[in-house]
Amino acid sequence: MADDPSNNGSVGDGGQPPVVNCQIESGEGEERKVANPTLDVQAKLKGKQKEGGPLSGRTAPGKQLARRALDDGMDLLINAGSRPDVVCRREVFDCWFDNRAADTDHLECRTTAEGCDCCHVKKLAVCCDLHNPADFLPFTSTVSKQRRAMQRSHLPKYTKEKRDYDLESTLQEWREAKTAAVYSYAALDRHGPSLIMTNATLNAIVDYAHHDKIQTAQDLRRETGWTRTDQFGDEIIVFIQRHAPPRPSPFVSTPLRITAPLHPSSIALNIASPSPVVKRRNKCSACGQEGHNGE
Repeated sequence: MADDPSNNGSVGDGGQPPVVNCQIESGEGEERKVANPTLDVQAKLKGKQKEGGPLSGRTAPGKQLARRALDDGMDLLINAGSRPDVVCRREVFDCWFDNRAADTDHLECRTTAEGCDCCHVKKLAVCCDLHNPADFLPFTSTVSKQRRAMQRSHLPKYTKEKRDYDLESTLQEWREAKTAAVYSYAALDRHGPSLIMTNATLNAIVDYAHHDKIQTAQDLRRETGWTRTDQFGDEIIVFIQRHAPPRPSPFVSTPLRITAPLHPSSIALNIASPSPVVKRRNKCSACGQEGHNGE
């Protein structure tokens, strides 16, 4: 019975789900028969590979890449636990690879009822994670949600000063000595000091130190992303503090002006008495003089 190309056996099909149990017909060169044609994944695989379909992932030149479709075997393997007709991942493997074709091989070597012990397929004590979940617990892994990296500070353009070049020279000497101490001089000669600190990290330390952005090892990790901060971060902080400019004191001291002590009598004389308020006098509109128009 030929496969129906319109039915690919996916979970979203509205038809009857396929049966997993494969039935192998004897005889060389005969095709494998299954209870439902949609489970004949090997025949479908051959057809899709010839057509250059979704399994091969190839498209004709000049055409847009089509969406990759899920084949029958992978669909059944992933959703074996949610499909009542499957409920076993090993059954999917046996059907895909024709493992049951070897069930009777031991009878060909020896015609007795037990057959050949070497060719006899032994029954496994552990089936799959659906039937024996406890045996697969050591192989399970949970992907933890990655923490969002802290945003680095934005640095404006600047001109390097002498202290910046001194810090850069100190870091250059330090990473060479540290590479030789940790990995050997041969590694330093072959691979260079970037084994401990890359050039990009060194330049970033100088830049952020110039703008006073690195005070602790946590600041060093956040601003530069240096992976060896836990090992050598404290040493770098010492170098940064050594070449940092002196911090201005928060307290500004201004010397007081020295003045001679004043006598109490002079203090009383220096106190200005309030001047009397002069009342405004009206002017005559005829002659422009003051004092004779009713005041």
